Amino acid sequence: MPSGAVPLAPRRANLRRVPLVALVGLLVTVWIVLSFGRTIAALNDANARLAAIEQETAALQMRIAQGEAEMELAQRPAFQRMLARSYGMGQPGERAFALEPDAPEPPPVAPLGGAATGQGGSALDAWLLLLLGD
Repeated sequence: MPSGAVPLAPRRANLRRVPLVALVGLLVTVWIVLSFGRTIAALNDANARLAAIEQETAALQMRIAQGEAEMELAQRPAFQRMLARSYGMGQPGERAFALEPDAPEPPPVAPLGGAATGQGGSALDAWLLLLLGD
């Protein structure tokens, strides 16, 4: 060192700034990660709500289609005639038919062509017995 030179003091100010800058950078990084995390969580929640709403919409559309099919069936003349007969308004010369309110439960009847349960005869015999009696 020259005789008139003054020794320089160590640079402590820069050494103190490095950890401070690193800390600020770390805080900014954590803030960005948390912001994106909240955004992604909100997006996942929105997707779950969308899936639930789509399921509910599909179910409601199916109910609407079933209702429209039922309305179409109810407006057919054959259904109207059958409904009128249930109120006793049949064709001229028809005899109204109804079971007594205190009538016992009929035995189960298998579909036509199958064996009647609990009966010795065929399914047709069981149906005729049910409708016409003895």
